[in-house]
Amino acid sequence: MILKNHDFRNRMLLAALIIPGVAATESFAILPVMLGIVARGWGLTDEMLGILASIELAGLALGTLAAVMLMRKWGVGRTAFRAMLMLMLANVAALMAPDLAWLMALRALAGLAAGAGLAICYVNLANTSHPERNFAVFTLIQLLLGAIGLFTLPFLADLIGWGAPYGLLGGSALLGMLATLLPLSPDDPDKGHPTPPANTPSPAPSASFRRNRPGFLALIGVGFYFIGITAVWAYMDRIGSELLLTPARIAMIVAASQIVAMAGAASASLLAGRLSLTTSLAAGSLMTVTGIIILVFAHEMAAFALAVAMISFAWNYVTAPQFAAVAMVDTSGALAGLMSTVTGVGAAAGPAFGSRLVGHGFTPLLVTGALLILMSLLLIWPACRPARTA
Repeated sequence: MILKNHDFRNRMLLAALIIPGVAATESFAILPVMLGIVARGWGLTDEMLGILASIELAGLALGTLAAVMLMRKWGVGRTAFRAMLMLMLANVAALMAPDLAWLMALRALAGLAAGAGLAICYVNLANTSHPERNFAVFTLIQLLLGAIGLFTLPFLADLIGWGAPYGLLGGSALLGMLATLLPLSPDDPDKGHPTPPANTPSPAPSASFRRNRPGFLALIGVGFYFIGITAVWAYMDRIGSELLLTPARIAMIVAASQIVAMAGAASASLLAGRLSLTTSLAAGSLMTVTGIIILVFAHEMAAFALAVAMISFAWNYVTAPQFAAVAMVDTSGALAGLMSTVTGVGAAAGPAFGSRLVGHGFTPLLVTGALLILMSLLLIWPACRPARTA
């Protein structure tokens, strides 16, 4: 009975670590369908759509940096609660936005709150004894809720209009807020002793940059990957529309790809330690590029569905070796702690970058996205083979 109670407590503590981060990333999980619904509701051009997405994702990147300072001032639990409350209110307020300027401001505010929640999730997961495994659980839950959202959004949009995505995101923020009432700096579920307090000083990232060139280049590579993949992912609805697919069919394909994405995250967890980081990184990156190339030549629904599935699997597979590569070359955790910021900056830059390439069709966007991902592979590669110590 003691063991069962301990296991139950561990699961509850893990939920306390994960759910705020999941709530913070749900807008990213439903991004293609959400942008299509909002674009049709507001009559946005492709360029304006990319800017709207980037504003929210830019707020997310800034929020990850702000969370570091706020956690030191308020503590982890209070910071997480306030971030989730702010995220919920920003999404509800977006439903009542009177014009596009207000909508953009509220999405930036939502991004700030989401970034804080994501940073808190990363910091807490890094303090467990199996961060790679627990990160996979985080990814799986995110994908599961994202798939539910993608499947239901077209029907909700028919019922309540363009605000359906923001209503759904507000509900997920409420769940995240409830999760913060559980202890967010618990005894480590695996080690059985307390994690470091939230206000424990952490190594300065700038010092780690100076000492650790492979880690620094790996972080840049992660940023390049996210710029390339989000530039493509943000326009997936519009690419499908070019193939004369209906919005409902595109949403169904993207939602179904979340099941494949869960398989990618699960594969990363199961294969961790069985394949070298170099092999895993190369396989995930090249599979992503292959999916994008298929989109370039797609002329029917089957090819579009295959490309979306391949990209979803590879994206959620390759992030684990990317994180592991950065963590392996910097045991202080300073660089690994910046992963949420780097991915946020890359994700924010991607749609805005893509908006500059879609004026003459989607081929330039897709080719550029593939090249950025190949560049990311080259930049992260040295971190997979750190220099031997004496």
